[in-house]
Amino acid sequence: MPRFTGRVAVVTGGGNGIGAATAARLAAEGAAVVVADVDEAGAQGVRARIVAAGGKAVACHADIRLPEQVEAMFALARKAFGPAGILINTAGVGAQKYLLDTPLETLAAMYDVNVKGTFLCTQAGARDMIKLGGGRIVNFSSHSGLLGSSGRAAYAASKGGVIAMSRVMARPSPLPPLSPLRPASSL
Repeated sequence: MPRFTGRVAVVTGGGNGIGAATAARLAAEGAAVVVADVDEAGAQGVRARIVAAGGKAVACHADIRLPEQVEAMFALARKAFGPAGILINTAGVGAQKYLLDTPLETLAAMYDVNVKGTFLCTQAGARDMIKLGGGRIVNFSSHSGLLGSSGRAAYAASKGGVIAMSRVMARPSPLPPLSPLRPASSL
């Protein structure tokens, strides 16, 4: 029996590249997959290939920078297959620019997708996983986030943020899950 039979997976950036390959592999292993991407045609194409191979998938246009679209992505998963117990965050953007040539808008774009988008997806996915009693979240980053990369200061900084966030997520928290932020004076 395939490893992920009966499981529901959401794959961001699933319309091409690593995300498309991951979505196809999860489906081949029995998961019902939400193929999410800002490129709707790409997501639809991956969905069609999964279904043609005998798998279960739906496509979802999702801009992970927008909380309402992230929430809609998980609502689609619940409606189509049930709550997602697997989240694969492969969505990301990059730019090849030297530090002194990098406009603030480029840095903001890297953080919006790579850090904020991953953060929003993780929050929404974790809420479903808590109701399920557990789940798995995989965040894709880059060696640039650990080591830096010539000509990619904004990208490396954003991927370093994903790595740090993933490390925090992997550690037991002294706070109860999904607790509201406390005022700084109470910390």
